[in-house]
Amino acid sequence: MHLLDKVISENINLAFFQDEVEMDEEIQRRDGRVEVRRKGSIKILAEWLQKYFHAQDEAFEDIEAIFVTFKKIRKMRQKPARTTRENIFDEACFKQQIY
Repeated sequence: MHLLDKVISENINLAFFQDEVEMDEEIQRRDGRVEVRRKGSIKILAEWLQKYFHAQDEAFEDIEAIFVTFKKIRKMRQKPARTTRENIFDEACFKQQIY
């Protein structure tokens, strides 16, 4: 999952979006202070598509499905990326990547 996530997100050229969408976002913290964070590559791509690409209903649903899949892959990667475990072959991961 980690490799699949990297293939998707690290192959998005952020320089392409530099002058098209904001690269940072402001997030208000509980204490009232504002924190500036760098947006992720998938979020930047999604914002660019929403700004410049106006699809018909069927195509819009396809685009939404793409980002649902991107987020699913990212979520599946989160836990294994932050833990250490024995290096084993698990066919379940292969099946999850297909579906």
